[in-house]
Amino acid sequence: MKTVTFYSYKGGVGRTLALANIAMRLSEFGKKVCILDFDLEAPGVHYKFPKVDLHNRKGIVDYIYEYVQTKERPEHLQDMVITLPPTIKDGEPIQLIPAGDIHNKTYWSNLSNINWADLLYKDDGILFLLDFKERIKNELNPDFLLIDSRTGITEIAGITISLLADHVTLLAVNNPENLFGCKQLLNSIQDPSRNLFNRTIQYTFVLTRIPPLDKDIDIDYAKHGSLLKKVAGQMFDDTERYKEILIIHSDDELLLQESSDINENDNPKANNNHNKALIVQDYLKLFRILTV
Repeated sequence: MKTVTFYSYKGGVGRTLALANIAMRLSEFGKKVCILDFDLEAPGVHYKFPKVDLHNRKGIVDYIYEYVQTKERPEHLQDMVITLPPTIKDGEPIQLIPAGDIHNKTYWSNLSNINWADLLYKDDGILFLLDFKERIKNELNPDFLLIDSRTGITEIAGITISLLADHVTLLAVNNPENLFGCKQLLNSIQDPSRNLFNRTIQYTFVLTRIPPLDKDIDIDYAKHGSLLKKVAGQMFDDTERYKEILIIHSDDELLLQESSDINENDNPKANNNHNKALIVQDYLKLFRILTV
């Protein structure tokens, strides 16, 4: 099971949409996918799958809160799982473990009563959360575990990245606060002194909401070279690493209603919408990196 955490320092960069697109693409390729909505204070994965109903559904907050109260592992993991049907005939269903029933005031009360510092540093919470990941592996048996992380530099973000992730996808728009926050996170996961298990966490940096420049995709990326070099200098202190940065282009329709774009025709020349064709190729580049 490969675990990929999707992280952004700020909201509004298309993080959850990217996760949903990658999950659906994996499903179409016959891969078993489990999604964790670990953005507990602003859950949003269910909005990318319109048929999901969270009313009376248990989720991650219920699971953690029960442990905090009883110091015992909740018995049933399957109670939290929502099975999403595949989008194509031979695809695999997607398993979603939501944050919980956000329509119920009990959810917010339980969330506010979880002391994350005590959980992680006093109550064997690290072992509990590692056991949670191991249960997902053993009981749900996914090929990929995709985690939607909370924004900012927080305990929850630390759990989803330093503790659970094998690979981190960092997404940012091109402004100082986004780049600063992502660089701090990147420095943290590369710092050996903060590495709990002496392991290397892979990462991919993605610059999002980039306006398209040209109808030729290769020319479009080339024209963005100066921008990418500038960003590489800020993120990596090395402008020559600009080729490591992925782009996800913007599209005016996404500003009105976010939707899946990766399932459009994979051949941009056959797609009448140039912007969507670019975005399809962008997501596919990310998909290929994550599935290596």
